[in-house]
Amino acid sequence: LGLRDRIGGLQAGGLALAFLFYPTTQHAILHEVHGLSFAVPFTAGLWWAVRSRKTAWALVFALLALTCREEIAFLTAGLGLSWMLERGKRVRGLVLLLASAAWFLYLTNHLMPSLGGDRDWRTYKFESLGRTHTEILRTLVTRPLYVAGLYLTAPKLGNLALFLLPLGGLSLLGWRVSLVALPLFLAIFLSDSA
Repeated sequence: LGLRDRIGGLQAGGLALAFLFYPTTQHAILHEVHGLSFAVPFTAGLWWAVRSRKTAWALVFALLALTCREEIAFLTAGLGLSWMLERGKRVRGLVLLLASAAWFLYLTNHLMPSLGGDRDWRTYKFESLGRTHTEILRTLVTRPLYVAGLYLTAPKLGNLALFLLPLGGLSLLGWRVSLVALPLFLAIFLSDSA
């Protein structure tokens, strides 16, 4: 993927090694089988398929990625948002963004609650923002100072620094790639459990 985007073989290999040797990745590979670990190759495949204009493969990889875990819908929505800004990919990007949002809402409003459990996904991850998607969005839009007070804390900012650490903050230089991760990072950052 790095070679296709013209960053050079050495840099592409360096990024791949940085990911593979990152302690969190190593822990996930060595100590547990987790759905989120499977999302990495599927989202990389999705990136490749859209960049290569292979719509059928993009559909396959998007479906595989979305079935790994509910939060992956934020990442695929970010991919859709990023592609909406590129000429020739706007429709595909919009479709991916809307499909990701619809899948997330279906999972968290219908499928996950119907499977039981004692906790609602929205309330245990975003309880301080609201109990429904509408309440959460309303709080984010109408009470920005309240939200800032909740989340601009040392632990939250420390977690943000840990996300940027593996590549020394270089990910901030490529705004389109950062845009891909933005919805997922905001979901993690705004969650009560991070």
